[in-house]
Amino acid sequence: MGANKKIIAFILALFTTFVFMCVSAEVSSAMDDDETSGMRADSLTINVGYYGGPYFQKKVFTADELASLGVVSAVYSYIDSMPAVCLVYAKGVPIRTIMKAAGIDMNSIQRFYFYTNDNKEGYFTDFRKKDLIDTTRYYYPNLVYRFYEPDYESDRYDEQAAEGAIPVEPMMAISDNWQRHLPWKDGFSEIDYSVQRTLTRFRLMYGHVDTFTRTANKSAKWVHSIDVMLGGGPTVTTDVSVLEKEVGSKYRVTATVSAAADLLAEHIRQALVWSTSDSSVATVDDKGNVTITGEGEAVITIEYNGEVLASVIVKGGKEEPSEPPNDDEIIAGTKFPTGGKGTGLPAANLKENKAGTANRPAKKEKVGAEVSTNIVALRLGNVNQSDGILSILAGSKENKGDQGNVQNWRKTEMADTATPLGWIDDDIPMRTVTFGTLALLSIS
Repeated sequence: MGANKKIIAFILALFTTFVFMCVSAEVSSAMDDDETSGMRADSLTINVGYYGGPYFQKKVFTADELASLGVVSAVYSYIDSMPAVCLVYAKGVPIRTIMKAAGIDMNSIQRFYFYTNDNKEGYFTDFRKKDLIDTTRYYYPNLVYRFYEPDYESDRYDEQAAEGAIPVEPMMAISDNWQRHLPWKDGFSEIDYSVQRTLTRFRLMYGHVDTFTRTANKSAKWVHSIDVMLGGGPTVTTDVSVLEKEVGSKYRVTATVSAAADLLAEHIRQALVWSTSDSSVATVDDKGNVTITGEGEAVITIEYNGEVLASVIVKGGKEEPSEPPNDDEIIAGTKFPTGGKGTGLPAANLKENKAGTANRPAKKEKVGAEVSTNIVALRLGNVNQSDGILSILAGSKENKGDQGNVQNWRKTEMADTATPLGWIDDDIPMRTVTFGTLALLSIS
């Protein structure tokens, strides 16, 4: 079985060598160096967004600004589509460093999309963050020796090719020296550290995870932009979850957006879409201003990129009419004009208030209860007397001392302007009237 594997491997090696010999050196050199004029990028733009987009510009680095972050150098090994082993000596900035400088938390990243100048429609290649960054990748120095050997032991190939593996960080190369290594060429397996080219700037450099996968085709060159897709999604919270208001009232709902980046949160806040389930109950504008238009219940929804992120239940109710004042409030606020100079006497002709209605008590019974003392005094005394016992019985605040001794009850008569009261409230206790009469008789 081992002999058969060696024969197959030998035939494949001969075929590969034959193909290499048929390819001109000029074409091979052009493919290796990728020196296409006018395609290199002068700046690198970092954009951020969530799945499905849109993406917003976070940071733009010129070549000098990128270099100022700290340039590192490393050797990377690839297998291209020929297949052949490529060894690349590159100088650039690690992707971790670029993300940090752009203000993006590495823990929030889910995927990278790389856009190149030679691909005008969409991105050229993409990587999940856990594959590109979180997975350890290697440069295999022995890969170039084992790959072309016709008599290698197949069951030990991977072990031998991976021997001496060196971990390497993914970077965006500012310059590089990409070399395809062929067995018959001078300098086979040698790396020229003296040469650096910038014609493929910026180039994505990353290492191997095994010794057989063809990886060169994803080493994107002429990269001008990277879209960074953040994991999860934005969240929206509102200051109210249920809004109960009367018809005709207004209220502005406050929506707070939380996202992995402040810039992204602000763009999302401006792009929120507000809508109502029933405009006959409530309407809403693009700022969250809600107007209650009718009775019933409606739902205000807040969407971003077609996804509902928050909602508010709106309940419209009848407008509450103002309650009419009760009897006590009417009595307390009523002014009683007096006839003549007497105190507490309702005049015959009540003056009208500003609203054009007379200041009359609302209920006869209440008035009788409040002015029962006045009734007794008016029945027994001089209506024009403003001092003495009449003032006391009428509830007057005025008391002029010695004037209270005037008691000429039988010498005076009721004033012409006075209005006799023709009723006595049934609620007035008879003992009150009797006591008042006896008191006056004893004084006289």
